[in-house]
Amino acid sequence: MGGGVFVFLSYIIKLNVPEYYQKIELALSRFPVFFFGCFIAPEIKQERKVGFTQKWLFYGITVFLIYMTYSFPQGIWGIYELNRYAYGLIQFGLLLIFSEIISKIRFGIFYKLIHWMGQHSLEIYLIHTQILTVCTRHFLPVLKELHIPHSNIVNDFIVVLLSFGMAAVVKFLEAKITERNKRNIPVQMRKNPDEQIMFVRVLAVFMIVLCHILQFYGNFLAYWFNVGVEIFFIISGLLYGQKDIPDPFMWICRQWRKILIPYWIFSLAAIFAYYLFAREHVTLYGCVGILLACRRFPGLGHLWFISYILFLYLMTPLMQWAYDEYFAKLSDNKAIIVIIIFTGVLRLLRYYGVENYEESRLICYYAGYFLGRRYWRKNKAENKDLSLEKLMTRILFLAFIATAFRGYVQYNSLEDMIPYWSEIIPFIHSLMGFGIFWLLYYIGKKIRLRKISFISIIDRYSFEIYLVHHIFILGAGRLNCMKIFSWNIANYVLIIFFIVVASGLLHFMIQIFNTTHCTVFFNKEEKQLWKKA
Repeated sequence: MGGGVFVFLSYIIKLNVPEYYQKIELALSRFPVFFFGCFIAPEIKQERKVGFTQKWLFYGITVFLIYMTYSFPQGIWGIYELNRYAYGLIQFGLLLIFSEIISKIRFGIFYKLIHWMGQHSLEIYLIHTQILTVCTRHFLPVLKELHIPHSNIVNDFIVVLLSFGMAAVVKFLEAKITERNKRNIPVQMRKNPDEQIMFVRVLAVFMIVLCHILQFYGNFLAYWFNVGVEIFFIISGLLYGQKDIPDPFMWICRQWRKILIPYWIFSLAAIFAYYLFAREHVTLYGCVGILLACRRFPGLGHLWFISYILFLYLMTPLMQWAYDEYFAKLSDNKAIIVIIIFTGVLRLLRYYGVENYEESRLICYYAGYFLGRRYWRKNKAENKDLSLEKLMTRILFLAFIATAFRGYVQYNSLEDMIPYWSEIIPFIHSLMGFGIFWLLYYIGKKIRLRKISFISIIDRYSFEIYLVHHIFILGAGRLNCMKIFSWNIANYVLIIFFIVVASGLLHFMIQIFNTTHCTVFFNKEEKQLWKKA
């Protein structure tokens, strides 16, 4: 009866809205199959067996319908709709026939394969079309260029293997997520000393994304908004300056793990994306280099940050020792003089090729570390430190003067008239980072940040956003999404969508990687905590 109702409904659509008939009728023709499944499911659940006569009668109808649809491809007796509705009965007939055959063969690899496919049927259905499209578009032409015999069959075989493999991965991740939810393991949230740091970090993320959008258009303001990276270094140094490191080796391992796991996951995804959409940039040497954080594909220039932050984490225990042994005894003026001298030594080392890290960026971290260890930690304990506000206000004033001077020089094109201008401007940029950091930190005190929920969300995903955003804005070839539409606003909305989805997926993969005990550098205490969880 249900099937008849839908047949009648499909004819009404055909008479009144013929342009939608083909699309809607295809969907409606599948509803009788659904109703038949709803009817037969209780029978199967109650283990009612189909009689011999009914079973073979149904098999005969199935064979007859197969013959009729094959003999009349344009429609049984000239009625195309009868073919569509015959497919449902044919599918059920073939399903019963295969079930009968499999029930007789309960051994061997074939039965195990069929059983496995049944367990992963939904995952295979959802994944196989995308894999088929990608392989047919990108892998099949390569097979034909290599003159591999039966390239179509080889391509189909690869599609099947990839579909099965991806279905197994999805099923595995689903099981791990379910297991984690049952154990109620909380996701570790980023711990900030105060909400103002969170506010500054979020605005730094917006600065970096805006910087690269402006860089795409060649706008000179891009290199002003690039100060967001310096703010990142300042925040990192300030946060770790407030912490004690009892075990330097394990601390470095944990910090490197926190950076490298997201970086490697993103790098593998980026290599795959470049292979599909910008293959001319993919080489074995480049792939190894990007995994080692020493080389980058065109369009992934922002990943220079990774090698810097790994180096700074390596030096942080040494900074703690130097501060506790020497800097803690110095006055503010003497400590600042020592920092300036140390920066000069780093510049000489880079000049003679001993190291290749720009000291104008390094100073943001270790000066931030000094501020965090001397002022923020004390301010957090005593809840008040007027010397911190005085010092940062002075830095803000110097940053304003230096930034105004920089703007005047660049606006009037006076760079060639000032000696060593190329050496001076990076430090002006870093000083501007300290000034903007304190200005935003002060503004954050005046805002009720707890009522702005999206700030905590963006802060939680800030590193993932930094990793993924660049490939959509300045990526090579078809990875660049800045010119997909003629209307720029549409491109911006699309990029924001891609950044949100990609950063969410990256964060999801990081959580799965951590919860499946696959992470390296676990210390003994962490392993015991995971086992107890």
